[in-house]
Amino acid sequence: MPVKWKVYLALNFLLAIPALFLLVFLLIQFYTERINLDNETGSFLVICLSLFIIVLNNFFGIVLFQRYYAGTRLFPLAIKRINIVLLILMWIIVLVLVVVTIYGASEELASENEERDPTGKIAVFVLSFIVILQAAILVMQAKLSNLIQRNNRKSMQELIDNIGQ
Repeated sequence: MPVKWKVYLALNFLLAIPALFLLVFLLIQFYTERINLDNETGSFLVICLSLFIIVLNNFFGIVLFQRYYAGTRLFPLAIKRINIVLLILMWIIVLVLVVVTIYGASEELASENEERDPTGKIAVFVLSFIVILQAAILVMQAKLSNLIQRNNRKSMQELIDNIGQ
C-alpha cells in the first residue's frame, strides 16, 4: 500500500476520533442541561449535525478503503451513492468552515488590543489546520473510487493471466 493511502487512513482516524468525542461531549452537556440554548438551538443542531457528518464520512472512508482497496470487488451502486452524498455534504461543511475561519481570523487579527487572551488566535489556527486536513481527505476520497476500479481491473487481469498459464 502506498504511503499516500496510509496517510489517508491516518488522517481519517485523526479527524474522526476528536470529532466523535466532541459530539458526544456536546450531547452529554446538552442532555445534562449544562448548555443553555435559549436562542442558539439552531446553531447547536447545525454544529452537532456537522460533527456527525464528519465522523460518519471519515469512518465510512476508512471502511471503504479497508474493504475495497485490495481490488477483489467493486463498490456496489448504493455504496457509490452514499459516498457521493457524503462527499457533497463534506465539501459544504468544509466551505462553511473556511468562511468561519476567515471571519474568525479577521476578527482576531484586526483586534486593537493585543493584550487579549490568545485563545481566539489558537482556535483560528486549529480550525485552519482541520480545514486543510479535511480538504486533503476529501480529495483523496474522491480519487478512491477510481483507485479501487483500477485495482479491480489489475486483479482481474492477473487472475485471467494465471488461468491462461
